[in-house]
Amino acid sequence: MKRIVAGLVVLLVLVSAFFAAGIRAQQPFVVHEWGTFTTLAGSDGRLLPGLYHEEESLPYFVGSFSGFSPQISKGLYMPCSGATLKMETPVIYFYSDVARSVSVRVDWPAGTISQWYPPRADGEPYPSRFDTLHLEDTAEHGWIAWNAQIRAKAPDDTLGLWKPGETHTWQAPRATDANIVTDSLGNVEKYLFYRGVGNAERMSIATQEIWTQYLHDTLVVANETYMPVPYAFVYQLSDDSATQSVLWAGSLNTGWAAMCPPNARTLNFDSVLAGFRDSLVVCGLYRKEADAMIETWRQSYFGRPGVRVFWIVPRWATNYTLKLDITPTPDSIERVIVARSEILTPAFEHKLDTAFANGNSWMYYGDRYYLAYQARVAAMDAQAARAAVHPVSAQGSDAAIYPNPTTGMLTLDFPYNPISTQVAIIDELGRAQDVSAHAADNTMSLDLSQLQSGVYLLRIQSATGTTMQRVVKARQ
Repeated sequence: MKRIVAGLVVLLVLVSAFFAAGIRAQQPFVVHEWGTFTTLAGSDGRLLPGLYHEEESLPYFVGSFSGFSPQISKGLYMPCSGATLKMETPVIYFYSDVARSVSVRVDWPAGTISQWYPPRADGEPYPSRFDTLHLEDTAEHGWIAWNAQIRAKAPDDTLGLWKPGETHTWQAPRATDANIVTDSLGNVEKYLFYRGVGNAERMSIATQEIWTQYLHDTLVVANETYMPVPYAFVYQLSDDSATQSVLWAGSLNTGWAAMCPPNARTLNFDSVLAGFRDSLVVCGLYRKEADAMIETWRQSYFGRPGVRVFWIVPRWATNYTLKLDITPTPDSIERVIVARSEILTPAFEHKLDTAFANGNSWMYYGDRYYLAYQARVAAMDAQAARAAVHPVSAQGSDAAIYPNPTTGMLTLDFPYNPISTQVAIIDELGRAQDVSAHAADNTMSLDLSQLQSGVYLLRIQSATGTTMQRVVKARQ
């Protein structure tokens, strides 16, 4: 009897071990990713080129193309055109209860993947630092591949993780529960890292999802596409870096526009940041990942003067513009990309124009956006030259338009009698809206009070041709 009982005990132990091993082998394999897309626009909403200098130095061990310096000098020092978009700090985390070998590939058709860690197994060809990167050319197609090993969780699995030359922005993303990742060369890290530069016109989400422009002294932030933006907020740091302000925060449905008038009551920065963190979690990140993401922004994104809009890119847009392939296929993948849309204020542009006109452009030589500033000043000078010949049309139409934004009545002042001029209000689907119009002398009034709030196009057809102007219908 004792032998039978002992045999049953051994059998139960073996069966339990077998099922435990089977359950353990079937534990979920989870992959999470976060990163940032950055654009810079003038106060008129037009994107500016020259966005390829780094905001923060990367450690010396980060791989890069010749001409990209990851260290002290920062950024890309090779001929480049069409750089209107920066892809910053995407990191890929792995979660697994067992060790795994994985193959990872990222494709970015909008430009080039210029920096990475650990060393890549394959990728786009290395450009010569003497060649010009034409990022507006669709022939430029960035991609990178890694072969990596995911370590099983263990008390000593962080051995060899810390390396000389690390920066705060490199260390901050480690504050998660992700597994350690290694490669055949012995490199150890908690994530796969990559970075790139590209052209926003080749990636529609950077130019059509959120539109920003100053209309008079009011900043307008509008969602002009068919997908709602889960969360966005408008952040401003004063020129002396002493005052942090949030001018607006919330979700943006399709066709909605947020208005940030001057001297409006600002929101509490910490409360808005907490709401943004919660939204990142709702969109798929773990809480520690969301905290790590925000922490990497402390010194640069929140520490530099200016106005910038942060918004969560809808998931479908991320998958469409930044393809991620992993073998073996994970049980689940979560990807959360945040866009940072920087915009120059009219006051800052006036300072720029004055400095360049007086030969003091050297004041901005060390700025990461110096090339963009050059482009903006050139555009403003060209606009001023056109205004000297055609004063009214310099506003982008044959009429002076006010108030814009408006809660109801929109007035158009023409330099001629508009009796033969045709105007139309067009929505985001291209449909003409039924609005009443009244013309008297050189003035025309349009009643927009019955329209939903949002961004519309005002089309003016006259003997001199057709012009289009954005107008904003604000909530009453």
